[in-house]
Amino acid sequence: MFTIRAQDDLIELLERYLTELLARTQRRSDQKRLRTLRDLDAAARALREACAVLLQETDPQTDVRATVFARVSKEALAIAIRHVDTLTHPPDQTVAFQELWCHYPTIRQVLPRLLAAIAWRATPAGQGTLDAWNFLREHESQAVRSWATAPIAGMAAGWRAVVVGEHHRIAKKAYTFWVLSRVLESVRSHHLYVSSSERYGDPRAQLLQGAAWDAVRPQVIRTLNLAVDAESALRPLRKALDTAYRTTAAHWDTNPAVRLESLAGKDRLVLSPLVVWRTRSLCASCGPGWRACCPVPRYRIYSWKCINGPGSPTPSPMSARAASG
Repeated sequence: MFTIRAQDDLIELLERYLTELLARTQRRSDQKRLRTLRDLDAAARALREACAVLLQETDPQTDVRATVFARVSKEALAIAIRHVDTLTHPPDQTVAFQELWCHYPTIRQVLPRLLAAIAWRATPAGQGTLDAWNFLREHESQAVRSWATAPIAGMAAGWRAVVVGEHHRIAKKAYTFWVLSRVLESVRSHHLYVSSSERYGDPRAQLLQGAAWDAVRPQVIRTLNLAVDAESALRPLRKALDTAYRTTAAHWDTNPAVRLESLAGKDRLVLSPLVVWRTRSLCASCGPGWRACCPVPRYRIYSWKCINGPGSPTPSPMSARAASG
């Protein structure tokens, strides 16, 4: 029992430390950016003057470079570009990397013990993170040239830009922090777990299986007012989902609540802010077992406002209030 609690305490400390570390580095990055807003404004104004000439000049005989440099000197443009490169981040970067790298010496002092002490296991969704953790444990003390086969499945573009270099060369420092950030996400989502744990065990261990499930299955189905076979239970949900997709597509051009934006070369769906709907009305189709059907905290359901078009009903203040039943 002492070993189990000690292991849980270690994981809790790791989770807390990584959470605070990421938050602290982000705050420092934000403060640094605030202090450099004046320089960034000056750089933006200089580049604005240069771009304004490009947009206004239509005579093909005009020397555009000479016109631009007449308004903004070449040296001023070079300084402005350097300031933009230094003070801004790519749109897909969500981590303050430079501030984070400063903590690598501290991480290196405890990392070997963490890798040896915590034997993670994973659900199918966490297998990629587990592979990266195991690779880090086996290669952490080896030269970087042996890291060419490091697992990078699921790595976002922002992380890939700092982790993977030319000729697929892996940056050890960046890869270590990426693995730790993935571990933090997987622990929170319960995709990583440890055996014989009171707080970080397998979330599927409490599920009824085999004969135990067969014994209570009829009672659970009656309580939830569900059909005996899965096809009959899923048919109305499949129909509702298909209708929602078709309605959204029909109102796409005139719907201000949904649009597509390009980010880092990829299309991303952008929806209007979330609103809270009353759960009882949304789950009426579930019958008497709606509470068991929707076991989210306080029975809250979040829905995108007016996703089906301008004609969709907007909730009143009372109906937009979270309901607990």
